[in-house]
Amino acid sequence: MNRMNRSPFLWIYNLCSVLALPPLLGVALSHLLRRPGHWQGAEQRLGFIPKSISGEMKGRPRIWMHAVSVGELQVAASLSKELMRRFPAASLLVSSTTPDGYRHSRDVLPRNVQVAYYPLDYAPCVMGALKRVRPDIYIALETEIWPNFLEMARSRGTTTVLANGRISVRSMKRYLALRPFFRWVLGSFDLCLTIGEVDADRIRALGVPSSDVRVTGNAKYDMLAERVEQSNTEALTSRLDLRPGSALLVFGSVRGPEIAPLTAALRRLLSKRSDVVAVPAPRHLKRVHAMVRAFQANGLGFQYWTRIRSGRERRTERVVILDTMGELFDFYGAADVVFCGASLAPLGGQNVMEPAAWGKRPLYGPHTDDFEDAVRRLETFGGGLRVENAGDLMSHIEDLLDDPEKRAAGDKNARLAFESFRGSADRTAEEILQLWNTKKARERSRPFPAR
Repeated sequence: MNRMNRSPFLWIYNLCSVLALPPLLGVALSHLLRRPGHWQGAEQRLGFIPKSISGEMKGRPRIWMHAVSVGELQVAASLSKELMRRFPAASLLVSSTTPDGYRHSRDVLPRNVQVAYYPLDYAPCVMGALKRVRPDIYIALETEIWPNFLEMARSRGTTTVLANGRISVRSMKRYLALRPFFRWVLGSFDLCLTIGEVDADRIRALGVPSSDVRVTGNAKYDMLAERVEQSNTEALTSRLDLRPGSALLVFGSVRGPEIAPLTAALRRLLSKRSDVVAVPAPRHLKRVHAMVRAFQANGLGFQYWTRIRSGRERRTERVVILDTMGELFDFYGAADVVFCGASLAPLGGQNVMEPAAWGKRPLYGPHTDDFEDAVRRLETFGGGLRVENAGDLMSHIEDLLDDPEKRAAGDKNARLAFESFRGSADRTAEEILQLWNTKKARERSRPFPAR
């Protein structure tokens, strides 16, 4: 990839970063005082990657992959296995930004993968981290683009790759407004591997040559198949004490603006049907109280899943609030009908392939910008169902409950759409291997300098 003169952009970026440092430090200090556990890894964020981590990276190439949080770690887990298969002598480090992501990494990553916190994108922090890890290959997942890290890694000869790349409609508007800057930043990657053709087109529109862009799919979906095989929904449905002939409705990742209309529509549905149990799951646990207030205002009885799961209560109400993190995927597997939230309001949507992995056709609203590749694939297969509002959602749910054959056909199509996405991690790792082999071949073909 031809590199343009980046110095002006780098100076501007670092100047803005320095000017923003005092208010950012104030915000960070306030955050850390409220959440003392987030002090963990502070020295690594400053670039001091301990020898207990860097010293374990003895194989070559040394691969550094960055997954910002829990969601990207699903991609990192799938890709790690494929990379280790193609680079059996390699050493691999995966970094994360959030404490939740760091803790979750040990649950999903292979045991021989090192885990660290990502350094702050200030030159001394980045320089220290790169000096200790000395990566041969750096892989940024999705849209984790940090200019100082990329520039310094490239200057050290590191091969840089954007994997599982995606640019949403909302992000694209901002990127186009600063097109020269983002052309420079994206130009720091030797190769951009995107989720879908739309993402590839957007990256090309920002100035990246077509020869440096490939479409390899979404590696996040590869891990979902393994999670289905490892999950146990029988214990979950047993706790819910569902009567024969009753249907389980799961409303996943409901966001704040959706709570009121969904509550009102759900109350009307429950008043008309006695054969349903509903499990609404707020996207963030801090929204549980808002959901409770909405249910109380509408006269909806409810229980908390944590109390039922622990055995303290038997399910007696027809609404169970999922007040935990990490269990929604299993509830999708137990559901008869699934709605994916953050889509009735312009919030980007949620991962519609999670229910599809179970063979459940998801329903979703009109706002799915962050998952447009998956929605397009589902609708092509007849495995997704778009609704306009909460009332329309409940009408479609009734229709599906009254027509089991129609529901089964949609569920089958959802699974077929999911299967068509499989193999992305394999394709991504293969592209990285080819890039690495090409680079090494070029290095071997260079003539030795004259003495």
